[in-house]
Amino acid sequence: MNRQCNICGKENSTFRWESVCCSCRQKKWDDDIKDEIISGERDGTDCEDKIYCPHCGEVYDICPADDSDLFYECDTERECIYCGKEFSINVSVSYSYSASRKDKDA
Repeated sequence: MNRQCNICGKENSTFRWESVCCSCRQKKWDDDIKDEIISGERDGTDCEDKIYCPHCGEVYDICPADDSDLFYECDTERECIYCGKEFSINVSVSYSYSASRKDKDA
């Protein structure tokens, strides 16, 4: 069902109970984490799908060519490109598998 996002005003496909589009919901999540880090309410993140600097709260963008080790399970350190402070990153990798029967006559 197409509904108008309460934040950006664009028409988007959403579930009946949602009032905010996916892009705005993600931006709000990023902003909330940043606010909590800056206020001191939190000093890091756990199990996120992005890397947030635990000092300034900015999303630490990774480039596969420069940070290829961040795609494998590891513990590493980086310097934030926004605030210049060092922080630790723990990378956890998860795999999921699907299987289906092949047609016996194939």
